[in-house]
Amino acid sequence: MVRSNIPSAPYNAAILAGVTSDAGEINRLDAVTAGTVAASKAVVADANKDVTGARNLTATGAVQGATVVGTTSVASPAIDAGSSGAAGSVDIFPATGSKGKVAITKTDNAANTTTDIVVGAQAAARTYTVPDALASAQFLLGMQGAFARTATALGDGTGLIAAAGMYQFIAVTAKAGDATGIITLPAPTPGTLIVLSVGATGFELRSSAPATVGINGGTSAAGESPIAASMLCVVWCVSATNWMGFTIASNGVVTTLQPAAD
Repeated sequence: MVRSNIPSAPYNAAILAGVTSDAGEINRLDAVTAGTVAASKAVVADANKDVTGARNLTATGAVQGATVVGTTSVASPAIDAGSSGAAGSVDIFPATGSKGKVAITKTDNAANTTTDIVVGAQAAARTYTVPDALASAQFLLGMQGAFARTATALGDGTGLIAAAGMYQFIAVTAKAGDATGIITLPAPTPGTLIVLSVGATGFELRSSAPATVGINGGTSAAGESPIAASMLCVVWCVSATNWMGFTIASNGVVTTLQPAAD
């Protein structure tokens, strides 16, 4: 009898004695393309250590990488960007290249607490667009603030209202009980609405450029509008060169601001 499957070259029986794989397991290494995932085949990285073509990948621990790119969705009950003591960021890019991105980041809380962003139940499909807060006169809710200002002799320093949004609430403290202290409005951005709460002593209200930016149409080199004590003063920027304003007294009486003048 002649056997045709006798190997032509000698082999090391001691090495083969330690092999426990069956034919099916060994065949998973057959016809493998490095870097490409194939059904029921072993996965071998290519020369760049890259692998492509996988379908679902499940891990019970952390999957880490310098960049994780997703083209569909991440099915997970919770996604962490970073960890305690290591800041994380989620970057969202638009469809057009070199047109910026949205970065969602987090600064420190006062304590080890969680800040939740919750979208309530919606009656129908909704799209919420966040416009440029400092360029859109119609956008108020996303860029507003409450601040305290103290009038000064020149309306600078603590007497200057910063351009901090389209809608601001300002609690005004007089200049050491002196009603001649000045509060200066920010540079005019049409649509900006500022509400000033006036204490027991009034002040003078001035625009950022009194000679060219008026209050109720009044302009002059040192133009100011006097604001009486215990009032609520409301000023609205109606153009790049004018603010309109009025006061509301404690009894509800509304009075137009005196046009700015020297």
